[in-house]
Amino acid sequence: CMEATTSVACANRCTFCWRGSTHPNALKWGSFEADDPQWLVQQMVDKHLAKIIKPLKGAQVDENSFSEALQPRHVALSLVGEPVMYPKMGELLRAIHTPPYSMSTFLVTNGQHPEELANLPQVTQLYISIDASNAEELKKIDRPLFKDYWERLLASLKAAAEKKEKQRKVARLTILKDVNDEDISGYTKLIDLMRADFIEVKGATFAGWNRDATGLTMDNCPYFDDIIRFAQKLEYDFGGEYTLSAVHEHSCSALLVRRGLEQAVWIDFDEFNKYIADHYNGEKSTLMSVPFTEYSLPAPEWAGPKSSTLGMDPQHTRVTELTVEQLGARDYAKAALECF
Repeated sequence: CMEATTSVACANRCTFCWRGSTHPNALKWGSFEADDPQWLVQQMVDKHLAKIIKPLKGAQVDENSFSEALQPRHVALSLVGEPVMYPKMGELLRAIHTPPYSMSTFLVTNGQHPEELANLPQVTQLYISIDASNAEELKKIDRPLFKDYWERLLASLKAAAEKKEKQRKVARLTILKDVNDEDISGYTKLIDLMRADFIEVKGATFAGWNRDATGLTMDNCPYFDDIIRFAQKLEYDFGGEYTLSAVHEHSCSALLVRRGLEQAVWIDFDEFNKYIADHYNGEKSTLMSVPFTEYSLPAPEWAGPKSSTLGMDPQHTRVTELTVEQLGARDYAKAALECF
């Protein structure tokens, strides 16, 4: 998997952003020059291999994993900026999805461009960031440029809901401890508006924040047990509409799935590639005609909330040095999940 972007500009200045503050802020694409989609995809792959993967050759990495990494199969359009601002997104997605690349796409948007989102062609999985449960907190955390930022988020959530079962949709909640982790019912209302298929609850990653500029410190980064507690509160507030389906301690995250989709948590990428190829060959609409459940699978047992590895693939070995406090948080999370 490689991470890339189509736009370095963004309409938000999120306090927790780990990308730094050197990228430009903009409300729209405007006069920016738009790179050719085919050239852009090739550059994404070339730079990913040259800057990220190939320098690891000779390091203490698994040989099979290194060989796999030389042929990217997935691209996360989330590196920096707001990807849907790019005016040639349809052409770019087609280039990514078809040979010679045939990669899947995971696109993350901040929900400030509802019109572009409504017209967004098929992606493998679509994420909308819901960084706060109300307008006041969102303004404080995301520091948006748009004056109607809240209305734009609500419109984006509704636009995602209109895509129905044709598009896998994820509500992404980045949690800051003691900042945006209290108003559970506010989040459930927003997620309801989106009709999200999945809810990803993820702890914010510390990125050397300037306390004076952001008001954040490392104390605002939740531990895994904080994320589990938050996810369980969400599940309770939804009253059975969503269930905790997967956890991943390594990335401090948990996944809830909408009722009826428990067997569709995983993505069958070979099936997706087949359907997207048929789509480009015959259909003129922006979304595929088949529901996403046609290229979905149940999650493996090791990804579930009762997994002894807390989401780590048993074929892999995690190398880590945990503090006493972190070990305590891990034990609490395990106990909470066992009682789940």
